[in-house]
Amino acid sequence: MKVRYIGKDTVSLRTGKVYPVMATETHWYRIFDETEEDYLFPGELFEIVDLEPDVYVPTDEEYWAKNDAELAALV
Repeated sequence: MKVRYIGKDTVSLRTGKVYPVMATETHWYRIFDETEEDYLFPGELFEIVDLEPDVYVPTDEEYWAKNDAELAALV
């Protein structure tokens, strides 16, 4: 997924710049900002420009369901 920052310029984000989303967490987006660090930012600061993920990132539910299934197979 890609999002465009619609807030005011800051040290870490540029107005109008499109950022790839690394993960989503309950209406927050994890992105690499201008400092090249990944942070969570509130979704209301962005507009979605592309829903197609660059890299598939499972939701928390998918991640834990897969781990639970793998653990159950070991028992």
